[in-house]
Amino acid sequence: MNFSALFTQMLVLFGILLIGYYTAKRSVLTKDMNKHLSTLVCMLTNPLQVLASALSGEHPMENAKVLGMTGVALAMFVVLIMISFLVPCVLHIQSASDAGVYRYLLIFSNLGFMGYPVIEALLGPEYVFYATVFVMVFQLICWSYGVTLILGQKMKLSWDILRRPTITTALLAFILYFADIRPLWAACPSAMSILYRVTDSIGDLTSPIAMLIIGASLAEMPLREVFNKWRVYVLAGFKMIVLPALAWLLLRGVMQDGRLFAALIVMLAMPSATNATIMSYQFGGDEKLASAGVFVTTLLSVATIPLVMYTLFSVFA
Repeated sequence: MNFSALFTQMLVLFGILLIGYYTAKRSVLTKDMNKHLSTLVCMLTNPLQVLASALSGEHPMENAKVLGMTGVALAMFVVLIMISFLVPCVLHIQSASDAGVYRYLLIFSNLGFMGYPVIEALLGPEYVFYATVFVMVFQLICWSYGVTLILGQKMKLSWDILRRPTITTALLAFILYFADIRPLWAACPSAMSILYRVTDSIGDLTSPIAMLIIGASLAEMPLREVFNKWRVYVLAGFKMIVLPALAWLLLRGVMQDGRLFAALIVMLAMPSATNATIMSYQFGGDEKLASAGVFVTTLLSVATIPLVMYTLFSVFA
């Protein structure tokens, strides 16, 4: 596992966040601009990031294995959702909106924006597709159930959620992968290459824009308000240390696919999803609480991810 590459990647992401903070302090990035950038991520860059993974023309795994991985990812989110119901009680949260944000911060991790580079840095490029499957499942649950948490509402099933570009493209990505578009690449390599490069180039904007948004959002708060939320530290410790350690102990002798097992532990060790801030801007949630949670968990993850992965897979391997 390449821990130096991981640390470098974390510094890059923090550098972008600090630039967002500085530009907001200089009134280059305003709150209205943040809202527009959040809309851009929700409606364009994030959907195309997911779609690009299916348009690459690569088919590294058989469909049956991908279905199995999808089942593991779904099971992970179901367990996290069940555990999250304890959050308001354990953290003594009275407000329904705050409880929803904290539950969101526990359930949803930064799989898309950090998952890819962290997986590649820690485990190698051959593991990146594992992250892709988790991200596609993440998109489906995040933009349906996750939205209700940000709004502090109960989940209501409706066909309207299919109108959200992130859900539509995640479903389309699954369909394209299972359909296997390699024959299209063989028949029209130039056209498919252009289509892939366009979607991939726009999708690659997601991570830097997301970090700029978080940095700019933090600039609206006194720094003491960012660091004095004790609940965030409790949640961060449980989310990024306790949960991956428990999963390692419970699943070590159960999961036969060592690569999938390692990828699952990495996914559980990730900090809270930057989507918490983006969706709070988009749907009227508490973007300041969301940004503080994302920032603190991301900051702590610089130490916790290497610590957890080294301890579990080197010391106790």
